[in-house]
Amino acid sequence: MDNGVIDIGVNGAWDDPQTAEAYRDANTARARALIARGEARPIWVQVAFARPLPADEVRALVEKTGFQVENYMLVGRASNGERVMHVQMGAIGDDVAMQASDPHWNVEMGYAGIMLLQGTVETTEEGLGRWLTDERVYIIDTTGEEVRELAAQRHANAVAGREIVVSLESPFWDFEW
Repeated sequence: MDNGVIDIGVNGAWDDPQTAEAYRDANTARARALIARGEARPIWVQVAFARPLPADEVRALVEKTGFQVENYMLVGRASNGERVMHVQMGAIGDDVAMQASDPHWNVEMGYAGIMLLQGTVETTEEGLGRWLTDERVYIIDTTGEEVRELAAQRHANAVAGREIVVSLESPFWDFEW
């Protein structure tokens, strides 16, 4: 905790298929329960796609669902064959660079597409529900919402007036891209 911020890291067991599937199922069930509450409120989520998607596809889905992008991650390969990623803060604009140079490492990088997205979406069928039904989505991770709710319920005095920042591990490094 620093300056009124509580940082909580959540590590998944993505290398175990049964545990990964249970984690995905728990997130789907949690998202469905949030929608069923009928509160239509924005929650912070992390979306991992099953494969890198072109920026225009992601942008269209974001616009259709009212998703407010905090940041997104591009993945690809460097000219030396290494896997690379680049995190971009803010909305997905029309000018997403799919090529970059790294003079420090003397490599060219080509990005295959967007693999990870973080931001907020409303707990409605048109918002969160739409992400749950899209086959391009590997997981829409709602764990951050559960962590915040549990902290407020179980540790109300400790978290009162503080921002809770939840960082989530993602399985994208295990995917083919």
